[in-house]
Amino acid sequence: MESFKKYTTVFILLFINFIFTYKYTIRITNLAGLLSLGLLTLQIAVYIFQEKKTISKSNLKKGFLAIGVLWFLLVLITHYKIALESLNVDRWSVISSFIEECLKGNYPYYAKSHSGSVPGPMPFYFLLASPFYFIGELALFSYIGYAVITVLLVKRSDNMKHANFMLFYLLTSVYVLWELVVRSNIFTNAALILLAFIYLEDFDFRYSWKFWLMAFLTGFMLSTRSVFILPYTIFFLSYLLNKKVKFSKLVQFLLLAVAGFSLTFLPLVTFFKEDFLKINPFIVESTFLIPMGYTVFFIVLALGLSFLVKSSEDRFFYSGLSLFLSILIYSIYHLVKVGFQAAYIDSLIDISYFILCVPFLIYYLSGAKSVSAAKISKS
Repeated sequence: MESFKKYTTVFILLFINFIFTYKYTIRITNLAGLLSLGLLTLQIAVYIFQEKKTISKSNLKKGFLAIGVLWFLLVLITHYKIALESLNVDRWSVISSFIEECLKGNYPYYAKSHSGSVPGPMPFYFLLASPFYFIGELALFSYIGYAVITVLLVKRSDNMKHANFMLFYLLTSVYVLWELVVRSNIFTNAALILLAFIYLEDFDFRYSWKFWLMAFLTGFMLSTRSVFILPYTIFFLSYLLNKKVKFSKLVQFLLLAVAGFSLTFLPLVTFFKEDFLKINPFIVESTFLIPMGYTVFFIVLALGLSFLVKSSEDRFFYSGLSLFLSILIYSIYHLVKVGFQAAYIDSLIDISYFILCVPFLIYYLSGAKSVSAAKISKS
């Protein structure tokens, strides 16, 4: 089972980078297929033969830190060389238009980006992004998630079993380049949720001010993207099933989290009640992304995966898997509906949502035991 989880994790990570590589290189060269397959082959080769050469703990830490610095340099280059208005991706504009409507005293979910998109994320998402909007560089918001994963990998590097692969994979991941250039923040959203759950793994659920604070923060963080209900389901249900937390304590914690989640919507419901009923994040997602029936299925899927959790690492793996499967099903839905060209090449499918699962799977793999090259070659 452990081998299956590791192979599945590596497959997903490689798949995500491949679809980004092909989609964005096809726009600049006729050799996109060859380049994409070549990079994929190199990444697979590094994974298979990663035990041929070991990296010292000090050099491993330096390697991860160097990648983090390279990412930051990319942010600086992006800031000075690439104008926001020149980008086809409008995630930055969704944030800007939402905040600008708030500052005018208008209902922010009527806002439209420079390309006509309506806001889909929940209120706390925009609150998190607002400091970066006010300093005039949303690329820093995109970088936060990659800084978080860099620190986590440095802290885990003493016992990491897939060091060579992790270093090479992060260095050659096209979706990182894409996100930082276009000021996307999918990875940051997911990395912050990941960070919260890492903290909860060793959290003392005794009733105290920390209990209240963490519960409210958990609710606030859910008010970013509704898809995070999937890892929330897996973590909290598995806590109960594995007897990590008493039922009464978990109920109290979750009630406070729901209160925190609700608070983020309170200003909208209080001052714009009629407008809120016309359009809100829940309506946007069920109207523009995927029918509500699929969402219910995703939650049922997360409930089922919760019963497979046997360890702390499992929670991160199955959370990443649930996010990947939900976006995969969303993608297949649109592929069947409109075809490959319109869905994938012409971007009806937003493949950036696949990045949601990446921080969870990277964190899982960083703590998973390695599989020998001999075993991989035979499989």
